Amino acid sequence: MKKTVVSLVLLFVMVFSHIGFTQDDDLSDNNVKFGMGVELTTSINALFSDNLGTAHSIYLPILINNQFKLEPFIGFWRNNYENGDYESSNTYMSLGGGAFFTMPHNQYNAYIGGRAALTFNNETEKDYPYTDTDKRNRKFFEIGPAVGGEYFLGEHFSLGGEVWVKFTM
Repeated sequence: MKKTVVSLVLLFVMVFSHIGFTQDDDLSDNNVKFGMGVELTTSINALFSDNLGTAHSIYLPILINNQFKLEPFIGFWRNNYENGDYESSNTYMSLGGGAFFTMPHNQYNAYIGGRAALTFNNETEKDYPYTDTDKRNRKFFEIGPAVGGEYFLGEHFSLGGEVWVKFTM
């Protein structure tokens, strides 16, 4: 499954890499620009425990002008945990978007705004020697402020970071 997801993300990147935007593009004549971003990350819980989780997301930034962008995204996160007789598996899928004010500075762009997402969760728990398997399906809404930046290494390639403070409902 992991190889399939990585393969699909790489294929998506190769097919759509020509639609990227750069920090040098002139957006003053109301030409909307499209791009693509990929997130491959490990859960912060992995830093403090054996509870490993990985997240994969695809972002599709739409630059409306030099000071504003919209950013729809789809995300997938999976977490497996085992401890003796206990097993747990969580799978999350998020559909959402963001709206940001951008501040371009030469090869660096900073942005501030917010994100919102609808997230679907499938959780399975097994506790041996009991034969019961608990399964739960939930959905919840996440919303909150976000701030970030990106540094352009080339005309169509940048590295960036972002902090999103999520409130879950």
